Amino acid sequence: MLAGKRPHLSPLDATPAFLQSLRDALAAARVRCDIVAGYTHLAPGGAAEVPVMEFQIAYVESLARLAAQLGASVIPWRVGSILLVARLLTEYPTVHAGKTNSHR
Repeated sequence: MLAGKRPHLSPLDATPAFLQSLRDALAAARVRCDIVAGYTHLAPGGAAEVPVMEFQIAYVESLARLAAQLGASVIPWRVGSILLVARLLTEYPTVHAGKTNSHR
């Protein structure tokens, strides 16, 4: 499992070269990445003019793209939207979004 945030696997830092080196390192160690963990808070709140929900959705979509490139098949999430999950599963059929019970 890789954490989908800094300093582990942030979508902001995951260049194609970084992803290739990560795939190479996983292969060399004879391990695979099955899970890219998402850290989201999709509950409403904050200033209405700040598109917090859109930021979170874009983050989860970025994690789905990274997970697919690494061969991971699960993106855990805490609180989410069924429409987002359905969209992710349609766009990334090998990636499964699963709700976790973590309260971090």
